[in-house]
Amino acid sequence: MRALALLAVIAVAACQTLPQVVVRNDDLFDVRFDASAQTEAEADAKARTHCMDRPAVFVSQETRFDGLAYRTYSCARS
Repeated sequence: MRALALLAVIAVAACQTLPQVVVRNDDLFDVRFDASAQTEAEADAKARTHCMDRPAVFVSQETRFDGLAYRTYSCARS
């Protein structure tokens, strides 16, 4: 029983908190979020945090196979 409880705690700890930044291999990155639980404004705030002191430029949004919304951004050049 303790092993099962420990496994459950580890599984919960391994989950990523949304919204989450997904870095691409070019200048773009996505912010993944659950549109039923988070707002676009929360995704925008996460993007601004990722870009540090530079503005995050919104590119597009789509819902992907996992049912989550993905907003694509790039960081403005200084």
